[in-house]
Amino acid sequence: MPDVLPPLLYVQQLRKKISFVFYNALRATLVFNVWLTFLPYFTVWIWRMYFHLGHSLSKQLVDIYQLKYIERENTTTAVNHWIEDYKSRMNLQSFVSDCFEGQIITGIVVIIFVALFLLREWVVQNLPAIDEAEHARVVNQLPPAIREPMFEEDDEQNRPGSPVAPAEEELDEWLNHLSNVKITRAASMPPAGSSSHLEEPEFRRSASMEPFFSENTVGRGNPPYAPLVRNADAPVLNMQPIAEDLFEHHPFIQEPLVDEGNDDHEEDEEEEEVEEEEEEEDLGNFGDDIEGVLEAIGMHGSFWILLQNATLMFLLIALVLFTVICLPYMIGVISILSVGKEIAGLPLELIGFIHKNLGKITDPLIDPILSAYFDYVWPSILLCCELYLNPLMERYLGKERLLSDQSASSAATGVDHLIALYHQSKPILESAYHRYQAFAIGESSGDRFVCILIGYATLFLFACVLLTRSKMIYTLFGDAAQEALREYLVILKLTMFIAIELLVFPLFCGAVLDLSTLPLFEGASVTSRVIFLKSSPVSSLFIHWFLGTGFIFLFAVFVTLCRSIVRPGVMWFIRDPTDPQFHPLREIVERPILFQYQKIGSSGLVYVFAIFICIGGVVHTINLAGNTILPLRWSPSSPLSTIPIDLLTTQLVLPAVINYLQPKRVFKKWFVDLIVFSCRQLRLTSFLFGTRNPEEEGDLIYHTWSAWIRRAKPPYYPHEPTDVHGAEVSFVWNGQCLRVPNHDRVPVVPNRRMLVPVDPFAFEPLDDTERQMGHPADGANETNNTVIVYSPPNFYRRVLMLVIIVWLVSTTVACAFAFIPLMLGRWLFRLAIEQVVHDVYSYTIGASVLFACWSIASFMLKVVTDVHKQQTTWLKLKRLFKHVKRWLFKAWRWMFFLISFGILLPLAFGVLLELYLVLPSSKKDKPLELKIIPIWANGVASMVIAHGFIHVLPENRWRRSIGNVLQGGIGRMNIMLCLKEIIKPVVTFSMIAICAPPLMAYIDHKLLGKFNGYKKSIRIAYPTALIGSGIFYLISLLSGLGRNWAETIREETYLVGRILHNHDN
Repeated sequence: MPDVLPPLLYVQQLRKKISFVFYNALRATLVFNVWLTFLPYFTVWIWRMYFHLGHSLSKQLVDIYQLKYIERENTTTAVNHWIEDYKSRMNLQSFVSDCFEGQIITGIVVIIFVALFLLREWVVQNLPAIDEAEHARVVNQLPPAIREPMFEEDDEQNRPGSPVAPAEEELDEWLNHLSNVKITRAASMPPAGSSSHLEEPEFRRSASMEPFFSENTVGRGNPPYAPLVRNADAPVLNMQPIAEDLFEHHPFIQEPLVDEGNDDHEEDEEEEEVEEEEEEEDLGNFGDDIEGVLEAIGMHGSFWILLQNATLMFLLIALVLFTVICLPYMIGVISILSVGKEIAGLPLELIGFIHKNLGKITDPLIDPILSAYFDYVWPSILLCCELYLNPLMERYLGKERLLSDQSASSAATGVDHLIALYHQSKPILESAYHRYQAFAIGESSGDRFVCILIGYATLFLFACVLLTRSKMIYTLFGDAAQEALREYLVILKLTMFIAIELLVFPLFCGAVLDLSTLPLFEGASVTSRVIFLKSSPVSSLFIHWFLGTGFIFLFAVFVTLCRSIVRPGVMWFIRDPTDPQFHPLREIVERPILFQYQKIGSSGLVYVFAIFICIGGVVHTINLAGNTILPLRWSPSSPLSTIPIDLLTTQLVLPAVINYLQPKRVFKKWFVDLIVFSCRQLRLTSFLFGTRNPEEEGDLIYHTWSAWIRRAKPPYYPHEPTDVHGAEVSFVWNGQCLRVPNHDRVPVVPNRRMLVPVDPFAFEPLDDTERQMGHPADGANETNNTVIVYSPPNFYRRVLMLVIIVWLVSTTVACAFAFIPLMLGRWLFRLAIEQVVHDVYSYTIGASVLFACWSIASFMLKVVTDVHKQQTTWLKLKRLFKHVKRWLFKAWRWMFFLISFGILLPLAFGVLLELYLVLPSSKKDKPLELKIIPIWANGVASMVIAHGFIHVLPENRWRRSIGNVLQGGIGRMNIMLCLKEIIKPVVTFSMIAICAPPLMAYIDHKLLGKFNGYKKSIRIAYPTALIGSGIFYLISLLSGLGRNWAETIREETYLVGRILHNHDN
C-alpha cells in the first residue's frame, strides 16, 4: 500500500462520485416532476372535464324537458368548452396554479382512498362472512334463558313442549360457541358479572345497516320479502359481541373481574419477550421498507416501474373522481331536472283541494276558533313580543323589532293575512322551483355541491329500496356481490358516524358555544355571525369546529379529573376511554343506526345544557352588570409598542411562571378540598370516597340551647347503625346502606338498580328480587366488584345539591381569577396612559401586580411565623438574619441573571445580528445608527433560537455548561462557573467580532490614505469578515472530509479481499 495515492486514482473516484450525484439528481428531478407536477396537472384537468361533461348533460336535459325559463349561455359541446378552457390557461402562472390545485385534489383523494382501504381491511378482519343458514338459525331460533340451578329441575318437569324450540344438538352447539367467545364490552360496559334473571330475556332485532340476505331461510313471524338484517346481538364468528347485549339477553354468562395473577405474570413475561423480538425485527425491516418506498416512487429500479406506477395512480384517481364526484353529480342533475313543476306544486294544490271541498264542513268549526284567537290570544302575544322579545332581538340579533305595531290587527285582518299568504305562496313556490332547477345548469361551486348532495341522496334512497327486497338483491347480485355490498354498507356506516363524531358534532358544539358567549365581544350578534359565515365560510367553519373540539376535549379532561378524584364505580354510567375493552368502531358496526343517533343526540343535549348553563349562564349574568366588565376589549390593531415585547414575554416569562406556579396541581388540590368539604357537609363522603365516617351517618339532637351554641359532641360516634343518647346531645342514626359498583366497567342491564339498598347489619339486599338476581356488577368475586357505602336521607337531593354547590363555587372562583386582574389592569392603564388597550395587556399587568403582592405577603408571613416560633430574642434575631441572608443571596443571583442573560447577552447577540445581517442589507444612504430597544429585542429572539438549537443538537459543551450552571435553579446558580463557561466566551467572541472588522477597515484606509470612504468600508467590512470566516470554516470542513475520503479510497482500492486480524503484543 503506497504512502501517497496517485492523482489518477483521485480523479477516477471523483468522476464516480460526480456521476452518481448527477444521475441521482436527474432521477430525483424526474420523479419530482412526475408525482408533483404532471400527475396533479392531469388530475385537475380530469376534474374539470368531468364537470364539463355534467354541465353538457344538464344542457341536453334542459332541451329535452323544454325548460324555457333557464337561460342558455351557448350551444357548444362539453368537449369544445373543455378544449377552449384548456387553451385559455396556457401560461406559466396558470400552469403553476393548476399544479397546486391538482396537488390538493390528489392529496385529498389519496388520503381518503387510503383511509377507506384501511377501514375496509378492518371490516374484513373483524366482520368475516357468515354462513347464511348458520346465521338465520342463530337469529331466528334463539334459545331461552338458562334458569338458575335451584329452579332448573322443576322448570324442566313443568314446562310444556314448545313447537318452535330449537333442537338439543343446535342448542348445545350454540352454547359451546358462546362459551368460546371472549366477552368484550361497549364503551362504558364493565366485565361481566354473575347475575342471572328468573324471567326469560327478550331478544330484540337490530336495525343495523349491514344486512345479511338469505334465499331459502325466512324468520318466523316475518313476511316473505322482509329484510333479514344481521342481528347485532347474536355472536359472530371472529367478532366478539358487546357485553352489554350479552348481559341484557344472556344473564347466565359469567366472567370474573379479577383473574389469577401467577399465570398472568408468566404470560406477561412471555409477551414482553415476544414484543422485544418483534421490535428488533421491525428495526431490521426498516431498511427494506425504505427500499420498497424508493422503488415504488421510482428512485430505485427501472424507469418502467415509475411509468407503470404513475399511470396506475392516474387511472385510479380518475376512477375515484368519476365514482365519487362525477357520477353523483350527473345523477343529481338528472334528479333535479326530472322533478316537474306539477310535482313541486302538489302540496299547495292539495291544500287548495282540501280547503275547497272540506271548507263547508270545517268553516263553521274553525271560524269561531280563529275569531277567538285573533280577538284575545293574538293581541296578548303581540304585547309580550313588544315588551320582552323585541328588545332581546334588537340586542342580540342586531335587527329591528320582530313585530311592529302594524301587525296588531283584528281577527278579520289576521284571516286576510292567511288568505293573502295562501295566494302569495304560488309565485314563491314557482321561484323556489326555478332556483332548484337552476342548480343543475349552474357552474358555481355551490350549485355543483348541491347537485352532488342530491345525487348521493338519490343513490341512498335507491339502495334503501333495494335492501328492502332480499330476493331482488340475491337475483341481481348473487352471494359474492351481496357480501361485498354488505361490507361496503358497513364502511359507509362507519364513515358516516366517524364524520359525525369528528366534524359535525364539534361544529355544532362550537356554534352553540359562540351563540352563548355573544356578550363577550363588542358588536357581536347572530346577524354579524351569519354575515361572517357568508363572507368567509371556511374560516368561520374552522373557527367553530376548533372551538367545539376544544370544548369537548376540556369536558373530557374534566370528567377524567372527577373520575380520578372519586372512588371507582361512582361514574360507572360514563364510559372510560382508557378502558382496554373500549372499541368504538366495533360498537358502531354492531349497534343499530337508531341507537347511534340516540347516543349522539343524548350527548348533544348534555353538551348543549353544559354550554348554556355553565358558560352562557355565567356570561349573561356578568353582562347584567352593564358595561363595567363586558364586552371585552379585543381589538388586535392597538399594540402598546412596535417592538414585540408581548410575544417575547409569552415566549420566555409565561412558561417559567406556569412551571413555577403549577396551576394544574394547585387547581386539582383546591378542587379535591372543595369536594371533600362539600361531601362532609352533605354526608356523602362514604358514597363518593368509599370511607365510612360515623359522624356523617346520623343527626345530632341538642337538648339544651347551650349545647347547640357550643356545638357539643356526643360521648362517642358508633361504628354500627345504633343511636347514642347523652345528657346534652344525642346521636340518631338514619339513612341506609347501599351495595354499589366498585369499578367503572358495569354492564347496563335494563330495569336493574345499580344502587341496591341492603340491610345495615347482614349486608343482604332488602328486596327479594334483588337478593335472588344479585347485583349487576357482581362477578366471581363479589368483594372486589361491589362495595357497601352509606347513603343519607334525601340522597338524590343531596347529590344534586353537591353538584350545584361545586359548580357555583368553581364558577365564582374562576370569575374572580379572570376578572379581578383584568379590572385592576384596566384601572392601572387608565391612570398611566389614559387610553384603551387590549385586555390581554390589562390582564397581564393586573395578574403580575397581584402575583407580586401575593409573593411578598406570603414571604413576610412565612418569615414572621418562623421568627415568632423561636423562644428567645437571640434565636429570633438569628433566624431573622438567616432569612435575610438567604434572600439577599437569592436576590443577588437573580440580579446577576437578569443583568447577564437579560441585558448583556441579548445586546451582544443583537449587535452581532445588526452589524452582520441587518446593516449590510439596508440602503446605502441610511445612516449608521444602533437603536438599543430593537437590538435588545432581536437579541432576545436570537438567544432563544440559539438556546433551542443547542438543545436540539447532540451532547455538546454549551449544553453541558448551561445544565451545570442552572442545575439548582436561578436562585442557586453557580455565578463563577457561569462567568467562566458562558459569559466570558460569549462576550470575548462578541467583542472580537464587533471590533475587528472596523479596525481592519481603519488600518486599510490608514495605509492607503483615503478617508472619504471610511463609512462605506465599515459597511462592507462586516459581511466581508462573515464571508471570510465562512470560507475558512468551509475549507477546514472540506479538508477533514478530504482526509476521510482519501482513507476510504485507500481501503477500497488496496484492502479488497483482505481480512485484518488483531494480535496481542
